[in-house]
Parts: sequence; structure tokens; C-alpha cells
Amino acid sequence: MTVRFDQAYENLLGLLAGYVEKLPTNTRLVVVRDLRSQIRLIVDTPEQLMLSKEDEEVAEAALGAYKAPGDFIINLLPQAGFSSIFDAPEAIRLPNLPANIRFVDRMVTGREWLYPVPAQSSQPHRLAFFGLKGGVGRSTALSMTAWHLAQLEKRVLVIDLDLESPGLGNMLLPYRSDLLSDDDTGVPGWPMRGMVDWFVEDAVGQADEELLRDMVQPTPINGIGRGEVIVIPAAGGAYRQDYVSKLSRAYTDFPGQEKTEVFGDRLLRALSDIENTLKPDITLLDSRAGIHHISATILTRIADISYIFASDSRQTWAGLDSLFSHWTLNKDSVRAVREKLRLVSALTPATSNREEWRDAFGENAFDSFARLYDEEPVADSNQDEADDLFSFGVFEDDAPHRPILVFDNPVYVQFEPLLNTVQLDADNAARTFGELFDSVDLDTAQGEANESH
Repeated sequence: MTVRFDQAYENLLGLLAGYVEKLPTNTRLVVVRDLRSQIRLIVDTPEQLMLSKEDEEVAEAALGAYKAPGDFIINLLPQAGFSSIFDAPEAIRLPNLPANIRFVDRMVTGREWLYPVPAQSSQPHRLAFFGLKGGVGRSTALSMTAWHLAQLEKRVLVIDLDLESPGLGNMLLPYRSDLLSDDDTGVPGWPMRGMVDWFVEDAVGQADEELLRDMVQPTPINGIGRGEVIVIPAAGGAYRQDYVSKLSRAYTDFPGQEKTEVFGDRLLRALSDIENTLKPDITLLDSRAGIHHISATILTRIADISYIFASDSRQTWAGLDSLFSHWTLNKDSVRAVREKLRLVSALTPATSNREEWRDAFGENAFDSFARLYDEEPVADSNQDEADDLFSFGVFEDDAPHRPILVFDNPVYVQFEPLLNTVQLDADNAARTFGELFDSVDLDTAQGEANESH
């Protein structure tokens, strides 16, 4: 019988459970699934371990074409590189197996969904806006949130990280198609460079402060007092014909002497340099839509709070279910990231009963989000254990699956606030984005309170 990809993984767990007692004392084992999805085992014993003929046949039957050809077990001593594999960020624990067994999945993209999550900063100064699908008003909501924060005298940095479908610059900066530049003259009101330029210049050691200054432009949408919105678009105003060539190189990983610097490491370094130079109070990140590795980096390693924009559809819940079930492969990552999530009901019908809509939307979201929650305590659990559980009922107001409502408003259908200033009317903004503004204010205020202590 043909063994398919997902069946091979399930069968692998059964094989490993049988191997545990056969391993020599203090032996560590790494399961590696390569880019062809074929599996082999690496152990750190000085003597060569071999499967018996019977065990070899069992492994071949269990894994089928997904059993790597040649030696199924490879011996690699710590000094020969085993520890660098076992201790790599992508090496995760497997369910119901001891800590001396790790799993490394060699994926082309998306590996950072399972990377260790750094501790949350005391002030949530990086807010990510993410959605599984485009067309739900995510970038519009981010732009209006930036405007709202500027009214509170915040210095707000907005970065367009939707590199394949850039749009924030065109929303927040002056745009005239007749002024788009194919040379170094640039575009009035636009920075010369964009976020994609940082990645290509960094590859040759030229991501310096001069470049950062060329990437930034204040938007005419400014706030009160010191409040302002500054923008780093995906693309700058100069040499537009080179954008696709730059984009094709942006996600490159670079091998180093000690470890490979993956795209996420480079993005973290870019944000650190940018924020140290510009010193914003809050950074808003427009993430790539979908289960993309730039989204993986932003949600797991960068954002202090992530707003997930969703519509109430089977597409949405199936997509979140796929993402969250993958996340659960690394329980430590799940525990670290789940408290940062906020669900947003995008384009909520303005005529709907607000609480009835919230209940129905949250109920549909619950099954997906429940994958991230702890199980309810058993009857004889002590109170401390029960209090530590991250667990919610379907209709609990403070649960991550309980949605923030952003309302559908025809005023914002074509978002061009520099041309249509009614979109910046305070009453229109409050009716449409009020709940989102309140959530952002609460999250940032909580961060400031933590900072003061």
C-alpha cells in the first residue's frame, strides 16, 4: 500500500516509540526530514547503530518512499556537528517522546512558524496586522490605527512588509503615476528607497544609516502635537523597474561561520536598526497575507501583539485550523505566541446586531483557536494548576477567539485619505474602527504600565 506524506509522519512516531528503549544510555537522536520529505535518523553514539533486518523491513513498510535511501541511521559525534543540529532553532520536541529526541523539518519556506518565540517586551511597541486572505481591509485598518495613535501624540512608524503586494505607500504618501521614476530622480513626497532595498543592500554590507534615511517619509496624515506617522514603503520612488529583481533576492538566507542567518534573523536586525535610528513610540507592521514565511517571522518572533483580520467563512476557519494545528507541533511556541493574538472580524455588516454577530463569529472561530488552548483541569487538580491554564469558554470576552469588530463602511471602500479627507473624520473613524482603536489603546497602555513597574 502506498504511504502518503502525512501517514509517514504518523507511522514515524510509532517507530520512534519502539526505538526509545533500544537506544544506548544518554544517546541523543535527531529525526531529519529533508527537502524531498524523506526521513533518516542521526544519533550521537561513537559506535555505528544498525537496524536489524526485521526492524529495517518494518521501517520500510511504515515510511514507504519517505524512508531515505541508503543508511537510515547515521552516527555523528557532537564535535562533528551533531550538537549544531540537535540544538538548532528548528529542532523541536515530538509529542509523547523524551527530550533526547528532536525533529528537524527541512522546509523551503515557513520553518519559522515553529521557531522559539522570544519573551514579550514590557511595552508592546510592535503591532502586526495579518490576514489569511487579502481584501478584508487590513491595510486600511492599519493606516487608520496609525492616524488614531498620532492623534494621541504618538510617533508612529508604519512599515509595509507585504512585499509581494505593496500598498501602504500608495495609501499614505502622495501618488501620481506620471511621476513614477525609473532613475535616481525619485518621486516627490516619496522616499528614494523602500524596505526591499534594505535586504539587497544588506547582502553586500551596505544597509547603513544613509540607506535607512533614504527609506523613510513622513506622511501628510499627521497627528496632534508631536504625533506623526512616518512610512517605510515596500518600494521606494526611484528605479521602480528594478523592484521585481530586488524582491526575488529579499528572502535569501546567508550561511555564516557559526550558523545560517535566515530571513527572519535579517528582518529582526533590520527592525532593530530602523527603530534605533528613528525612535518611534509604536511600530505598525503590515504583514504578507496567507501562511507565508514573512508572516511566520512577524507573528512568532517580532510582533508584541498580532491582529488577525478574518471574515466569517469556511475558507478562513479551514486556513486558521491548518496554521494552528501546525503550530501545535511545538508546544513551547504555542504557549509563547497565543497570548499575543487578537482576532478581528473584518468588514462586519454595519446593520448587524453587534453582540449577536460577535457571538456567532466567535463560536465559529472557537474550534480553530481551541487548538492553542490548554485542556480543562481534571476534577482533582489543585487550584494553582487550574489558574495557570490558558483556557477559555466559547463566549468569554477576554478570549483570543472573541472578535474585535471592524465595520463595513462605504466611506472607506476606496481608501485614499490624502484625497478624500472625510475618511479622516473622527466620527466616521470611531463608528468603523472604534473597537480596534480601543483594543490598541488598551494593549499599549498595559505595556506602558508594565514598563513603569
